[in-house]
Amino acid sequence: MNGMVIKASPSTGTANSILVEQTFQKGGTTGLHIHDQGDELFYVVSGDGLATLGSTIKEISAGDVIFVPAGIAHKIENLKNSLPLVVVFFMDSPELVEEFRAIQKRTASQPDKPLTSEELAEIRRIIGGSRVVEMQIK
Repeated sequence: MNGMVIKASPSTGTANSILVEQTFQKGGTTGLHIHDQGDELFYVVSGDGLATLGSTIKEISAGDVIFVPAGIAHKIENLKNSLPLVVVFFMDSPELVEEFRAIQKRTASQPDKPLTSEELAEIRRIIGGSRVVEMQIK
């Protein structure tokens, strides 16, 4: 459901940084999660959606930049828009690089099978640093 392309990572020459472009079709979401190992920046390339940061939910659109400090629950979603939401994520963390690499490897190996929340939780458990938040923030 959510197309993910790693644009820059240690395999392309960065030390620890990662730049990921993700496309969210209607109904697509990252799920609510926390990165303990580093800050994250989002840049909205195109489309409209919602960003949850802690207890705040805000509408986002092309050109917006969102800063997420380490340890803050967050998610990006395109719940109702038929046009895709395209977001670029930047992180400077070796663990996040490994997490995104594992997610991309799994989705590339089984492109017709959506990544389940259980698979994502297992990837995060193995790599460490990120965690899924069970509660829903309204």
